[in-house]
Amino acid sequence: MSTTKGTLFGISEDHQERSLSLDQHFIKNKTSTFFFKMEDKAQTPLILPGDILIVDRSIRHLDQRIVIASIYGSMICRYLFKKGQSVLLKPGNQNFESIWVTEEMDMILFGVVTAIARELN
Repeated sequence: MSTTKGTLFGISEDHQERSLSLDQHFIKNKTSTFFFKMEDKAQTPLILPGDILIVDRSIRHLDQRIVIASIYGSMICRYLFKKGQSVLLKPGNQNFESIWVTEEMDMILFGVVTAIARELN
């Protein structure tokens, strides 16, 4: 009869001694990484109010990514879709409106959301 050693969450004991750095795992470029706290439900169910968004300003590929943008001074979190020369900012929650960005709009793209930190209560 063989015996197996039980592990917690599939992690063996020899891996417990190594430290895990969240900075090393989630922050690829320290000088261009910022944190935001999600305030509304525009991206639910993926991103919830209170979640911490890890945002990298150095990422240039934006299409089909979740971004932080400033529109007329208000920061929003939306999926960005490029359609030819047009840009659509679309929420994950269908109760919020999509925004077609026009040249006349005061819009600044801040960065791409690369990770989410959530406190479990």
